[in-house]
Amino acid sequence: EDGSATDVLVVDDDVVNRIVVSSILATRCCIRTAADAQAALALVQERWPDVVITDMEMPGMDGLALARRLRALEAGQGRARCLLI
Repeated sequence: EDGSATDVLVVDDDVVNRIVVSSILATRCCIRTAADAQAALALVQERWPDVVITDMEMPGMDGLALARRLRALEAGQGRARCLLI
């Protein structure tokens, strides 16, 4: 990885959805996946993504709550704004 690829985090509790989205974007992007919002939050602490594609309905924390947490992290930690889909 040369650092120039768009870093995309795919968050979905359905493994098939994660595989499909990842396979579509893999040739152009650096893809990471998470099965739920808590795992996604752990991953963004390791490396901040350029784009987060998230399911809206997940057990525990849903996609809207995840989006609010990501925006709070951006503001609180001075992170670059990621695109949320």
